[in-house]
Amino acid sequence: MKKNIMKKILTVICFMSLSLSQTGIINLTVEFDDYTTLDEAAMIMAYIWAGDNWETAALVEGADGWAMFLLGPPGTFNGTYSVSWDELESGTYYVGVFETTGMAYETAIKLVGYYNSSVNGNNSLTEPEGVAVDGVNTVNLETMVAPAEVLEIYGEPHFNAENYTLLSSYPNPFNPSTRIDYVVPVGGIITLSVFNVWGQKLSVLVDGYKQTGGYSLNWYGTNNAGELLPAGPYFVRMEYASIIITQKITLLK
Repeated sequence: MKKNIMKKILTVICFMSLSLSQTGIINLTVEFDDYTTLDEAAMIMAYIWAGDNWETAALVEGADGWAMFLLGPPGTFNGTYSVSWDELESGTYYVGVFETTGMAYETAIKLVGYYNSSVNGNNSLTEPEGVAVDGVNTVNLETMVAPAEVLEIYGEPHFNAENYTLLSSYPNPFNPSTRIDYVVPVGGIITLSVFNVWGQKLSVLVDGYKQTGGYSLNWYGTNNAGELLPAGPYFVRMEYASIIITQKITLLK
């Protein structure tokens, strides 16, 4: 009798152990390359959403859905850091990394990137790629790159699928260089040029196809021949199809 009882107890214990082990893990690594955070950022957090597709995926709430990178914003960061989620049930998950003022997703103030292996560098403002978890194995994602030249988006309202956006250059006025940020919500041929006050095109900064996403470049006050231009006002013009966006900048000496 005792032997049968012990067998049943051992069977229950083994079953419980097996059940507790049926949880998957997602590991994410982010390489920070001179990545500079906002001054008001206090943390860099990663979050996961769960669902059959991104449109209907729901944020996994609480500590089960977030992971904190061991970085202390504000500042400029280099190096490779990893976070992980464990005890994940079988399903499809989506991963995003944000600068925040707290742990909760509601405190996010800037997007660092979504995991998306179909985008070069795995840093994109497009829909993240689904990560399949079988509830048993560990999923090691490709390294997400967060380089300095990626556009600093101050929240997703700037990401408008109907409008291409040329964000304010910084610094402005400038000497010797200014950074020009722009957003491409839908892939297409983009031209970004610098003109003088007489409408003469002096420098072509971008001329070609750009995928959806945020971009950034530095202009050093030179023309297409690499010659330094005189101090004064200039205009940055972004063109796509019939859309033209212009921004005034001033070069100091």
